[in-house]
Amino acid sequence: MLGPGGKIDSSGGGERLITAKSDPVFGAVYKLAAVEKDGIFQPRIKVSENAEKITNPGLKQVYRIFDENGKSVADLIACANEEVDLTKPYRYIDQTKPWAVRYFKNCTCKKLQEKVMEGGRVIGEKKTIKEIRAYVERQLADEVWAEEQRFENPHIHYMDMSPALYELKMEMLTSFRQG
Repeated sequence: MLGPGGKIDSSGGGERLITAKSDPVFGAVYKLAAVEKDGIFQPRIKVSENAEKITNPGLKQVYRIFDENGKSVADLIACANEEVDLTKPYRYIDQTKPWAVRYFKNCTCKKLQEKVMEGGRVIGEKKTIKEIRAYVERQLADEVWAEEQRFENPHIHYMDMSPALYELKMEMLTSFRQG
């Protein structure tokens, strides 16, 4: 909806904006996570009665976590400016059981995101289709468990949160409820 001065202050189209009513609902939708103001990104959150639809606020970095055998065990979402130190046990938040105290121990990680655009321009080397295919094939063969790739009864791919991102999310939800 348009607020004073022609600024968008809320919207409410939902999934029917991107799919026809007769078609299945599209399962992935872009949600606003931060707004740049004076060169600084300020976190934003979408609140919903459905916990799965509440977004994770702010700019983020995603890491793949590997056990001591080099097998991936989870992905970790952290704040973009946060350093993830796995040289010692690292506490993480299981989004399905945030009360549980859990640690990654004897693990390593790698960043999954790579900046490809800046200032509206492509940066770095463009990858060929063959290079992209080889990268995906390596991930599927070496990093994503076969049980997670099944079409029937796939295992859940664990997506955990850093404590800092979880605290930011809880602070924003508390502020929303009080405001």
